[in-house]
Amino acid sequence: MSHIGQGPQEEQKTILLRFAEASGQGLGMADLEGYVTYVNPTLCRLMGEERPEDAIGKHVRTFVAEEDLSMLENEILPAVFADGQKTAEISLLSIKGDLTSTIQNVFLIRNDKGEPLYLANVITDITDRKRVEVALRENMDRLQIAYGQSIVFAEQLTEEISERKQVEEALRESERRFRELAELLPVSVFELDVNGNFTYTNRCGFEIFGYTSEDLRKGVNALQLFAPEERQRVEQNIRKRLAGKEFQGHEYTMLKKDGSMLCGFLSTAPIIRNGNPAGVRGIVVDITDRKRAEEALRESEDKYRSLVERANDGIGIVQDGVFKYANPRLAVIGDYTVEELIDKPFTDFVHPHEVAETVDYYKRRIRGEELPVSYERRLLHKSGRTIHSEVSGGVIAYQNRTADLIVVRDITDRKQAEEALRESEERYSQLFATVPDAFMIFDAETRRFLDANASALRLYGYTEEEFLNLRLSDITAEGKACDTSVEQTLAGELTRIPLRYHKKKDGAVFPVEISASTFRLGARRVLCGLVRDITRRKQAEEALKQSREELRDLASHSELARERQRGLIAREIHDELARR
Repeated sequence: MSHIGQGPQEEQKTILLRFAEASGQGLGMADLEGYVTYVNPTLCRLMGEERPEDAIGKHVRTFVAEEDLSMLENEILPAVFADGQKTAEISLLSIKGDLTSTIQNVFLIRNDKGEPLYLANVITDITDRKRVEVALRENMDRLQIAYGQSIVFAEQLTEEISERKQVEEALRESERRFRELAELLPVSVFELDVNGNFTYTNRCGFEIFGYTSEDLRKGVNALQLFAPEERQRVEQNIRKRLAGKEFQGHEYTMLKKDGSMLCGFLSTAPIIRNGNPAGVRGIVVDITDRKRAEEALRESEDKYRSLVERANDGIGIVQDGVFKYANPRLAVIGDYTVEELIDKPFTDFVHPHEVAETVDYYKRRIRGEELPVSYERRLLHKSGRTIHSEVSGGVIAYQNRTADLIVVRDITDRKQAEEALRESEERYSQLFATVPDAFMIFDAETRRFLDANASALRLYGYTEEEFLNLRLSDITAEGKACDTSVEQTLAGELTRIPLRYHKKKDGAVFPVEISASTFRLGARRVLCGLVRDITRRKQAEEALKQSREELRDLASHSELARERQRGLIAREIHDELARR
């Protein structure tokens, strides 16, 4: 099982994996040839391995007692491949040589087509239960031996009433000890007569099934404790037990008194009296929690498979340089079908300029070398165009051999957006640097300068470091008017200011013309201003004004002189006419 496991789906996958890792039961998986692909910590401990990874790749036969190998190969595995699952008692052999009694539920994990993919196993350590069963059997054997001997002894001494009473007392004592032992067991212990009616059950049996001793006195038949669909099988097995046939325990769906269901593992033995079957005694182990764990594991596998198949990223497995698995998204990225990827060299889908480096990464990762968690690669679309992707990989065991698990994310749109942004920034930088007027950007709230071009630094006489420590108020000679203009610009009411007076580092005040606008830079609102020094223009305007005034004065003086000249001429003419 791979640890794949961001987002809600990633979180769900993590929870399911933690469930398996924290389980008190051994959980394991193997490929169809029997080589281990996953063990949880509990199973790792039972195997005697130091780490779960140490068990990967070993054959399951390594961990089975020699006397159970034949049952594994001839009974359990054929049943699993035929029926989908098999539960049996097997002695688990650790690498240290220790044997652990277990109940193992072996079942197949299939793909959506119903084809088997893996063997899965839920393993319950029943060492303590086996000790109790052995003790119980030994006690039963002793009881049966004692009972048989007492019968023989009683028949031989029928005439000795006192001795018979002693034997009867011994039997009662033996029965008392059996009852006391049964009451201590954490499983349901019971006895049935030949008709299947309960004659005894221990405290745990009452607790599990909800019946009382009064119910037993009134009469409770064993079939009442089984789901209707199980009753025919129960009757057949009881008859087989009464006939003396030996077989292992079975799992049943059972019913409590209140109608609720539980999963029970039932093991029985016949009660023989005077050589004849007198009933059945046995134990019931509540395995509901174990069955729920098995179901949770199956659901986890289904969810894991669904997660991979529906993932937004491409997921593939590469082994021997070719794709062995690809999810639908991996095929869609390049406009291929899954079938077109399987068993094809992964290099067929890599940009030619990056094949060598990609192959090098693949070989180094398979060798176990440390590589970047993720890196960018150019891939080939079916049409031939380039796909920009982000790739992450990791080594896994696939079909008992080393393989490379890769996750591919299509970042073509992001790369195109980054390229467009880079080009835009280059154009902005070129414009910002080459514009002849002073260009500056400042924070709308703090009024502190964020950037300024070289023209602004030259105009105001500051270095870049000095300028970026200034506020707008440090360069304006009209504080209140400046604040009003900023507020109007932020409100969208003002974009051009024909005349303002600014001051340089040396204190010199000079006229400027300003064009302003506002925009957002991340979370902050900023203003940018294009400031033009109009000192020469104002000087030219002033000179023109003065020149016009001088011209008006000159014109006025000229007219007066002409009037005087005309008067002199008129008098001269008058005087000349008078003389004549």
